[in-house]
Amino acid sequence: MLKQWILCGSSLALTALFSLFQPDFWLLPALVAAVLLPYLCIRLNRKGFAMHGWTVFPESITPSAVKAVAIEPALLIGKTQISAEVWLPFEHVEAEHFRSRSGAMLLAAAIAQTDACIAAAGSTSGCTPEEIRQWEQALGIVPDTFRTLNPKVDDAKANGFSGVVVRDGKEYRAYFVGGPAIIRTCKTILDGTERPMQDVDLQRLGQTPAGALCYASSPVADGKLTGLCYLGAVRPVIRFKPSAEAIRAGERLQEMGLSVRLMTDKRWDLQVVREMGIEWPDDEGASDTLEVHADPEAGDRDFSKPVIRMLGQANCQVYGQLLAALMGFCLWPCSLSTSSPWALLGGLVCLCVSILLCHDRPIADPPAYRLRSFLFPLLPGVLIPVASMLLLERLAPSRETSGTFMILTEALAYALYWLLYGTEGRKKAYVYFVGIAVCVLCMLLSYVLIAGFDLVSLCCGLIVGSLTSAVILVLHRYLCQDTPEDEAGEP
Repeated sequence: MLKQWILCGSSLALTALFSLFQPDFWLLPALVAAVLLPYLCIRLNRKGFAMHGWTVFPESITPSAVKAVAIEPALLIGKTQISAEVWLPFEHVEAEHFRSRSGAMLLAAAIAQTDACIAAAGSTSGCTPEEIRQWEQALGIVPDTFRTLNPKVDDAKANGFSGVVVRDGKEYRAYFVGGPAIIRTCKTILDGTERPMQDVDLQRLGQTPAGALCYASSPVADGKLTGLCYLGAVRPVIRFKPSAEAIRAGERLQEMGLSVRLMTDKRWDLQVVREMGIEWPDDEGASDTLEVHADPEAGDRDFSKPVIRMLGQANCQVYGQLLAALMGFCLWPCSLSTSSPWALLGGLVCLCVSILLCHDRPIADPPAYRLRSFLFPLLPGVLIPVASMLLLERLAPSRETSGTFMILTEALAYALYWLLYGTEGRKKAYVYFVGIAVCVLCMLLSYVLIAGFDLVSLCCGLIVGSLTSAVILVLHRYLCQDTPEDEAGEP
């Protein structure tokens, strides 16, 4: 952008220099300045993208260059569900099939009676009371039912492992919970039926995961344990469900022709997403990729909204840049009928001031731009002033006066068009007043400075300038209108 400003400044300087020494040569650098100066004013007024709860990087990417969107994998992780894996004692079963297995009722009773022992252990158990409730529910265990049938009598300890003593009919039974180390304290094992623990059993049970909760039981006679029997083990498992909102957002972007990729800086989140079966590719940091980061406190997972809005804002800015360049170029043909560049420069100042007064507001509801909407209006923009030069020599006494007012009138129309969309509320009337006042002042100065000023030439210039600007704006807006075919193919 700095190089463009340097080029524009050089063009303005050459325009002023050539107008003093070479009257006909100032038109070429003036053409460069007429296109670049309004274009750069739009870029100077460009604002960065901002949306509550989202950060999109980079902000200045060209919409046509965007081919992919990179998101944080955490956006795809929806609700968590606590389930469990069970070993009875060797058979590994999922929670859904637990209750149909032999020995399940005794293990279920041990789980229900000792869940308070797990919760009391705090973080060392790896389970909170809420998580315990969830995986018990996944196993189909209702603790209150067991506690009602077999009420607790007392707390118990066996080799350092916590447990409880409950009434079991007319007898008493103790249940204990601990890590895999509890297995070596057991004398028997519930393998279909209760039988003595053997060395081969200890070898097989040595594969029990370290994070599993292992359960044992023993009848109580005369206040003493008769011997621990190993019942089985439970390992709580956290399962994740994909966020339906995030999945729909990704599908929406894919329908627009954008690839959705996953950032790789958080490996755990990425692994969870892969385990859920989502196979969107990893982000490779390509320059055609938008990075979308969510505010953790916002709670919104529809990452398509900031992308669509950002691309819409960027399209508005591109549209504004092209439209401003078009308007600047269309002022230049009128300067062919003048002998000095001051009218063209004055018109450019009028247009650029109106752009800067918009304070980075995009044109309201801009049409979807097409290349033809910026090329076709150039034809009347050039032909009408050129044709008028041939006719005005016969109708208007002063060609210089007509050309000057053509430029100023056309520039005023463009400035008011820009202000119409770029300002709002009470400020709009104030800006209109200032814009019209500046243009009227320029016209009064023209009356004083132009030699041989006459009313006929002034009216001719006003008519041709108004006609040129009206035809250009109407033709441009007409060609920019969306069609059903266009909308179907636009992102």
